Amino acid sequence: MLELRPEMLGGILLFNVQVKEHCASTCKVCVDYSVGIHNRLKRDELSYLIIDFQDTKDFCRVFLEEIVHLRKRIRMPMYLVGVMPKVEQFFKEYSLVGQAKLFLDPEEAIVDLKNNYGEIVKNADFSRLSLDEPIKVSKVRMQHRVGGADAAPAIPDRVEL
Repeated sequence: MLELRPEMLGGILLFNVQVKEHCASTCKVCVDYSVGIHNRLKRDELSYLIIDFQDTKDFCRVFLEEIVHLRKRIRMPMYLVGVMPKVEQFFKEYSLVGQAKLFLDPEEAIVDLKNNYGEIVKNADFSRLSLDEPIKVSKVRMQHRVGGADAAPAIPDRVEL
């Protein structure tokens, strides 16, 4: 299971991906990440997306597919940071490289964002932002993924990913 936590770095918002435990090959939790990220971008009125994979070697394939789908949905600068070769190869196979910029560390991505999209950075409003709140999947969506209403007692109101 993954957790996607917001962090401010140099006046720029990025999302850190942290692996809490490795997903099964039939992961049903990560399938909603693109929806959660998209909703967060809309709710907080963000105009760019930086995801830091933090040099983790292995990721849930479902989560990576969700990043590919997310790129198709959003029309804003997208940066993928700390991507290791295995994950980068996955993104190349899906033609994501070129549509999203890849950098080794977040500082490089921030410099590129400021140089190429300075107006977006200057007009960013973080007043709605809560840094303590990771991206979550709602109870209803989670129930649907793990087996319907019968699974409700085992699932809390909100599930941190």
